Amino acid sequence: MIEIYILEQLAAVAKAGTLSKAAEELHISQPSITRSMQKLEADLNVSLFDRSRNRLLLNDNGRLAVEYANRILEDERIMVQAIQSYDRSKHTISLGSVAPGPIFHYSPVISRLYPNMTISSETKNEQELLDGLDKNIYQIIFLDHPLTDDDHVSIHCLDEHLHIAVQSNHPLAGNKSITFKEMNGHSFLMYSGVGIWDSMVRENLPDSHILVQNEMNVLEELIGASTIASFVTNVTNAINNRSNSSRINIPITDPEATVSFYAVIKKGNEKTYEDFLASSKLSE
Repeated sequence: MIEIYILEQLAAVAKAGTLSKAAEELHISQPSITRSMQKLEADLNVSLFDRSRNRLLLNDNGRLAVEYANRILEDERIMVQAIQSYDRSKHTISLGSVAPGPIFHYSPVISRLYPNMTISSETKNEQELLDGLDKNIYQIIFLDHPLTDDDHVSIHCLDEHLHIAVQSNHPLAGNKSITFKEMNGHSFLMYSGVGIWDSMVRENLPDSHILVQNEMNVLEELIGASTIASFVTNVTNAINNRSNSSRINIPITDPEATVSFYAVIKKGNEKTYEDFLASSKLSE
């Protein structure tokens, strides 16, 4: 039987080009990796290398062995990920979303509905979420459009509306509502983890200076201490309870400033998450 660690070393040799570089990258000795390659040749009963006095190069057999090794290593990676994800799904509900709003809104709801489960969440792009859902990395994902295929169930669950938040002395403070055209050219504070809102804001405010902050606590300090406008939504405003904030929230009236979100699960899991699906329908 060929052991996985030997295939890993073979793949490393092919990638690095030499035994010495591969050994260095794997943090093992060159004699150790040499013995592994000799064992692999013995197990296969073929030569994998063309040997000269100063060089060791993969021959045709070796290059074919590398192709198979990479496939096996990828299958092993997928197997480990799938089994770990399955085990995690028995005691963890993992949420993924293209924007943080649905996670903010539904994490406490799901925690209440499934008190014996741990809730984890993250914001990713759509393709990563779909791949993760199909591989059981996520149990529920939130997209900005429904899926109509035969493999998923999706329901409309939440509408999120974008506002700007300004101090009373800001030039835009007198507006009861506002458009992107009226906002364009002003500076804005924005959190880095807003998902799809990031590209939407940048596309509609091409002449504005968007000051992105990676740390939420830093962003909150800047919002409290500066006169630069910031963004809020009906969802984040409710979660953060900013009703007593000194800032004025002004709704943006452009259609792009409202996003409808859809909860998506794998078909066949309707019974498992029927309480969540029912609560989402009631909230429409």
